[in-house]
Amino acid sequence: MPGFLPDWPITLPALMWLAMALILAGLSGELAHRVFRLPRITGYILTGLLGSVLGLGERTALSQSSLRPVIDLALAFLLFDLGTRVNLRWLRHNPALALNSLLESLIGATVVALLLMALGLDTSAALIVAALSMATSPAIVVRVVTEMRATGQVTERLQTLAALNSLYAIITVKLASAGLALIEGGPSALAWLGPIYLLAGSILVALLLARTITTLNRRTDLREDNGLLLLLGSLLFALALAEVLKLSPLLVPLLAGMSLSLSSDRSRAWPAHFGLAGSVLAALLFVASGLSIAPAALLTAGIAAVVLIAGRLLGKLLPTLLLARKSGLSYRQALALGLALTPMSGIAFVLAADFMSDFPESGGRVGEIALASLCILEIVGPIVLQRMLVWTGEAQSTAERSGGQP
Repeated sequence: MPGFLPDWPITLPALMWLAMALILAGLSGELAHRVFRLPRITGYILTGLLGSVLGLGERTALSQSSLRPVIDLALAFLLFDLGTRVNLRWLRHNPALALNSLLESLIGATVVALLLMALGLDTSAALIVAALSMATSPAIVVRVVTEMRATGQVTERLQTLAALNSLYAIITVKLASAGLALIEGGPSALAWLGPIYLLAGSILVALLLARTITTLNRRTDLREDNGLLLLLGSLLFALALAEVLKLSPLLVPLLAGMSLSLSSDRSRAWPAHFGLAGSVLAALLFVASGLSIAPAALLTAGIAAVVLIAGRLLGKLLPTLLLARKSGLSYRQALALGLALTPMSGIAFVLAADFMSDFPESGGRVGEIALASLCILEIVGPIVLQRMLVWTGEAQSTAERSGGQP
């Protein structure tokens, strides 16, 4: 006869450990915000990294594979949110901004690749890491801008550049992976047809998602409580379709959001709880990704990570400062914008994980450098971004917004 009491010692299920991590993340985020005047995201990230240091992922089955659906959903929502904030028409009227977008990604990736090759990293791995470094974290940008209620030239350009360089990073990594597959002896036609299929298919699914949401918005009021359910359901369906068709779960939501930004007024289309859902999913994303990142990577790839960060920062600052006047910014604003592009996580984490899965032999070193860089930039990036928004006067400091009260 089976006993009605639990077996001893009691083994807590993985879901309970994750729930405890989320509670701790919420408390840590509030502590970071109220006491240390830092973005709440900093508390979420530190909670995930602490769990990784303590071996929570290994001891509770909270592995990268089990957390990946959580990361994909949270990142998809935040990419979609970022896409809807981008004003693509602005690029046509301000070609210097479009040029800035291309150059900050291209120069940054080139500098990173050259520096890593100088450290002895082989060419293919250096190019993949350089492509990963293009992306500015959409999750950090969306959450810090929302939390600080930032508005202005630097904020708008930051969101546009983050969306575009994320797009460049995804496409470049897929093309570089196809080239590596060709070098390793894969069929040439299949190697190059893969990225073409992925890009074309992702565009079609993104347009389908955007069309679905536009139709829903015409037939019902998405600003009501039910609107969030309809939006999340549509986004989840598109992600599931992308998975079935082996398309990009990163490109689909980002392109869908950018498509919607051309045809709808965001303030009149999204439900009141849209931002709240983003906050919850951001917490999930950073706790889950932090649990999946081993800070021990700093011991094996710390120097390469520092070199990557320095080269990436130089690449983003240089064209932004050179094109400041032509794009309509002061040098102070341009410096703030270049530094605000510092955050790196989310997309780079997912792309690195996919590359390591596709190329286990050559992906190890890529993963080490990428994860070591993420350990540093997930902590430093949100703080730098917060300080730059305050420095330009586009957001108030935490103390000012709280009236000086903790």
